[in-house]
Amino acid sequence: MRKVCFFCFVLVFVVIISFALCANAMTLDFETDIVSEEDRVEIIKNIDLQLVREEKAVAPIRCFDVHPDGRYALAFSDNGRSDVFVYDAHGVFLYGYTFNPSGAYAIQFRGDFLELYLVRGDVIAVYDPAGNCVEVQNVISTEQNNLKVRELLDRSYKEVAGKKYVLERNWDMGDSYSRFTVVDEYGEKTTLVDVSVENGARQFMLIAYIVIIFAVVICLAYKKYRSDDKSCN
Repeated sequence: MRKVCFFCFVLVFVVIISFALCANAMTLDFETDIVSEEDRVEIIKNIDLQLVREEKAVAPIRCFDVHPDGRYALAFSDNGRSDVFVYDAHGVFLYGYTFNPSGAYAIQFRGDFLELYLVRGDVIAVYDPAGNCVEVQNVISTEQNNLKVRELLDRSYKEVAGKKYVLERNWDMGDSYSRFTVVDEYGEKTTLVDVSVENGARQFMLIAYIVIIFAVVICLAYKKYRSDDKSCN
């Protein structure tokens, strides 16, 4: 009898743990509405998504998602456009997209497809690995949806199959990140993507640009002050 009770306890424990891990890896499902064909065409045109077949130089990491099979997608933003690269569980580049987000956005897998959630307009566009848009939906404005949106936009880590995937900052400001790491079930940490050098150079150039502009403004103000002072004398 004790063996039976112990077996049942272990079985229930395993089911609960498995469910928790699966739930953590699940996508956030939103309550959506139908999009008219005219709006659908306009949305796809504005996103202007194109397929990328080769990995290229990357910008700061904005967001990510991890598929239950270990694939992961990283989104990089630079100069108004964004790139999303998809890698297999071993870090090998599979395919990517470049598109115009027109503001803040987030990504998540839906099976083998990838969702782009666009904050402006509350729109979800779903793309297949070939870069074809297979679905467009409007996200209905509800309290539950708003909570899910906030969770998706603020996500900096996710647990999948006993592993913890984390976005980390280094030379970063705002909502950008420099590293994407994973901690396995044994506590061993591996860096999957690191753009710290690129981000450091970008931040240095930005700060240098601001300092130069500030110095020029101060010099011009000082010259004007000296000129006005001489005129008064």
